[in-house]
Amino acid sequence: MKKIFLIIFTVLLLAGCSEREENNSKGQFRNGIVYIINEDKPYTGVLVHKYENGQVASEMSYRRGVLDGDYIFYYEDGQKKEEGRYKSGKLMGEVKAYYRNGQLSENIRYSGGQLDGRYTLYHSNGEVEAKGRYRRGVLHGEVIGYDAEGREVLRKKYREGREE
Repeated sequence: MKKIFLIIFTVLLLAGCSEREENNSKGQFRNGIVYIINEDKPYTGVLVHKYENGQVASEMSYRRGVLDGDYIFYYEDGQKKEEGRYKSGKLMGEVKAYYRNGQLSENIRYSGGQLDGRYTLYHSNGEVEAKGRYRRGVLHGEVIGYDAEGREVLRKKYREGREE
């Protein structure tokens, strides 16, 4: 779900992206690769998109026109919304999302663009909401859910995406 959000958001933001070093040059997609308008070489660097109020909305790293490196999304007030890393166009490593108040809302791991590894979701009060593990994009192992006071309310086991 995060990957779909990131792809859609990236496509939408490129219509008005500016590169830090290029003094507000516009980015555009051509055949799935990002270029600076009126340039033929795929873009390498950080594209920055801003909200109408001037606050930074996102910073996305590209290498040869493909997402590669750190990215950060921000709320309109400048508070961090999500951060992670791409490698050759695929999510890789830890992705963290935050509530508007700055509290961590999720911590998820990716490998090669797929959910892979431990994940933890948090209630807005900081208590753990759920934790479990993905393997190659599907749930695998024990999933435990908690209410906002930290009491366990769910416990299920999965094997290769199927509930046991």
